[in-house]
Amino acid sequence: MGAPSELQGRVAVATRSRLLWLLGLGVALGSGAAVLALVVVPLIGVLIRILHEERTLRMALGAEYDAYTARTPRLIPSIW
Repeated sequence: MGAPSELQGRVAVATRSRLLWLLGLGVALGSGAAVLALVVVPLIGVLIRILHEERTLRMALGAEYDAYTARTPRLIPSIW
């Protein structure tokens, strides 16, 4: 299955793909409300999950996890 960092990368790609798919669906429906409902609401859940997981991993792994997060994007490569 690979190293944990490889798995994390696959999860991030899948999450970004789902959010982009939902954005496309909202745009196809031609409604700002659909975009909000299909993208913003799930994005809030994803961000909450990321912050919770980071807190848990930081407590378990300490400085090693801090070094990992310094070189690895959370959700959007080269941005965040």
